[in-house]
Amino acid sequence: MDVCRLICLHIVFFNVINCNPCEVSGTAANCRDRNLTKVPDNLPAWIRSLNLKRNRITELPNKAFSRYRLLKIIHLDKTGLTFIQKDAFNGLKQLNVLTLSKNKMDLSNSNSADIFKPLTSLIKLDISENDYIPDVSSVSYPFLGYMTQLRNLSMDLLSERVLERCGFGQLKLKLLYFNRCYIDRLTNKTFLSLPSTLEKVHFYNSKHITDIESNTLRPFVNLKVLRLNKVCSRFDLALKLLYPYQNKSISMIDFTEVNPGICDGPLHFPSAVIVTKEMFKHLQKVCIKNLVLMEDGIVDFEPKSILWYKFPECFESIVMSKNRFPITNGFKLAELLGLTRKLINLKYFDLSYNPLSYDDTEPFTSNLDDSLFTTKHEHAEKLNSFSENKTFYISLPPKLEKLRISNFLQKIADSNLTIGIQNPSKLKYLDLSYFLSYSIPDLMFLHHSNVEFINLTGLDSRLFVTRKKQPLLESARTVILKQTHLGRTIYTFGESTFQAIPNVTTLDMSSNNIWYIPINAFSANKQLSKLIISFNLFAEIPISLMSLSKLNDLHMEYNMLQTINQTMRNWLEKQRTLNNGTFVLGLKGNVFKCECDTSDFIRWMFETKVKLDKENKKYKCRLKNGTVSTTDRVHNEFHHLFSNCGSQYWLLVGIVLLSVFTVLTIPAAIIINCKWRIVYWIYREFKTVVQKRLKQDFCYEVYISYARDSGNWVKDSLVPKIENCWRMTVCVEDRDILAGGSFAEAIAISIEKSRNVIFVVSDDFKDRTWTSYEIERAKYEKYTGNLHHIIIITKQVSMETIPTEFNRFWKDVMLIEWPEEDCDFGWDKLKIALFQQDKL
Repeated sequence: MDVCRLICLHIVFFNVINCNPCEVSGTAANCRDRNLTKVPDNLPAWIRSLNLKRNRITELPNKAFSRYRLLKIIHLDKTGLTFIQKDAFNGLKQLNVLTLSKNKMDLSNSNSADIFKPLTSLIKLDISENDYIPDVSSVSYPFLGYMTQLRNLSMDLLSERVLERCGFGQLKLKLLYFNRCYIDRLTNKTFLSLPSTLEKVHFYNSKHITDIESNTLRPFVNLKVLRLNKVCSRFDLALKLLYPYQNKSISMIDFTEVNPGICDGPLHFPSAVIVTKEMFKHLQKVCIKNLVLMEDGIVDFEPKSILWYKFPECFESIVMSKNRFPITNGFKLAELLGLTRKLINLKYFDLSYNPLSYDDTEPFTSNLDDSLFTTKHEHAEKLNSFSENKTFYISLPPKLEKLRISNFLQKIADSNLTIGIQNPSKLKYLDLSYFLSYSIPDLMFLHHSNVEFINLTGLDSRLFVTRKKQPLLESARTVILKQTHLGRTIYTFGESTFQAIPNVTTLDMSSNNIWYIPINAFSANKQLSKLIISFNLFAEIPISLMSLSKLNDLHMEYNMLQTINQTMRNWLEKQRTLNNGTFVLGLKGNVFKCECDTSDFIRWMFETKVKLDKENKKYKCRLKNGTVSTTDRVHNEFHHLFSNCGSQYWLLVGIVLLSVFTVLTIPAAIIINCKWRIVYWIYREFKTVVQKRLKQDFCYEVYISYARDSGNWVKDSLVPKIENCWRMTVCVEDRDILAGGSFAEAIAISIEKSRNVIFVVSDDFKDRTWTSYEIERAKYEKYTGNLHHIIIITKQVSMETIPTEFNRFWKDVMLIEWPEEDCDFGWDKLKIALFQQDKL
């Protein structure tokens, strides 16, 4: 027995001593963020990949990886590494990838010269963004010529002398990344020592470059990709780099944030750049497949410059986003239209985020060349049948698939313009989000339109809903209509709102203040399968969705849902069955009601096979006492929380039996002796009820009860909002109840003559003299059928502050928890409560 115990203790002790904090999966070991101070020596010897990022390994001793001779990948980024022994990488003959970026290594140390000598199979090396640079002119890098298989290198550009001593002549590099550039001049000799095999060169995060000579990149005779990102240099100087590639082909030229303004630190203020023909003379003569000129501070351009190229047929994508130059006035529009006819291979064009001042500019109406207009076109009769105005023709590049003009702030306000679009058959993606426009011109496609994705976020939805026919939207499968004021549009146009998108399968209507959708609103959208109506004001799932037989993905996050009724739950289960057992429902951000009348919904949530957006089904939930819990906790304590839900039914049965007993035991003589009085009383009461139901004469729409500590908010915000904005009459104590008579009688008459009552509950409200009396009068009027709604507004108070008198008729009260700031969300909830119909 003792022997067995000793063996068990030995096993436990051995496991404790040899446990390691790394995660080993197959041949990969992940030791990231483990606070290690050295390379672990207790990992399996057969691992191929070792991730040591974000540890505290300041030094690599000799033979640091001798145990792991099969390693192919090592990551040592952000470890605080300062020193590497000469033989640290001995034995790693199979290593292909080594990353040492963002450390503090002293690579000028004499012991560092041959640290990479054992890595004869290395393909990718990253030694960039090294923070230890005492003097750029004195820094030297280890000899790289030993790594004859090296193809991908990331380093910092320090000086010409550093490049000359690294042995680049023995390498056949393909990709070179300069992730930090400390050099201030790029001369014709800077890169003479680099291999001519380079195909991709990237410059990132440069300091101020004061001069660039034209033949700087001449050694890179096979260059296919040139990227300059966050380069602090004049734009015209950077363009001189393209001189050696005139009349040659390049796959990509990317100039992003090439501007002296980026030298200013985190707050960039790019200098204004006006492009001239002289500046663009080299770029214009290069056959470019992909061109990116983004965030370069371009504010204007001269004729035959930015829209003028010798080889326009080479372009497949053009991105000129985040600049500030106009393109729809004078010669610029004519040059653009001329260029589009020559871009025969262009597939993608992006001119987004172009914030222009439009207060003093001419709208896009009458400054077009007369040659751009015509009345003798083969399709003129077809176009003129829709409009007698001028017709403006745009010929899209024949292979254009994606067009993005998002956040384009240039006023286009001519509502009498008809645009005829040629060659739209290849266009699949169109993004016009936040496009500043006061009207959408009539669009006539001279060929069939195949647009599948269209983003109209930020536009006024009335611009396209009012059109009986909108060819741009007819073929769309995915339509984005976020922040398009759809709530107002649906209220105005009703069931015809979505008729312009008959083939839509995915529709996003988020953030539109929608609180209802007409029953037949989707009668023309039978193909709709995914609907996103998040960030709206829905109190329940719209009944109009029940007509969508193909709907299998519904997102209602961040609405005002409190429950899902039995009818809608049955429909959700039916939809899941119809769609091969798949239905996705998004409910995040709603605060559900966890009470007796919603217990079936809570149980359904955990039993249904409908896929909810939270796998743990943990949603916020408000209990009957006002506290906020979660649905998973309520479900776990289901029997405890809802055990007394059936008591109300037994109470009802008891009351019925007692009533029957009382009725049967009342002497018949009493009924006979008082029959005329009873008949008269019934007649009088019936007459009163009928009169009240048929015609209710209210002097006020709202009676407001409040304490003095909330008086300023009531008088300055609440009353003006209801009276001035919503056009409803309001009765408040200080203004509308006259002194001299019985105050109690005046309150009673005012509440009786009001359609709704609002109680503004504050810290002093419970101690107010007339609070209890007003609550009792409101309850009386509610139960007699005179009062429509009793609304409680709480402003940052606890549940104990609410008078207990409300407990007796809490189910007939609407509670609104007012946010700390008067945001639209609180006003929207109050407006819905006041305007919804009374449930009689």
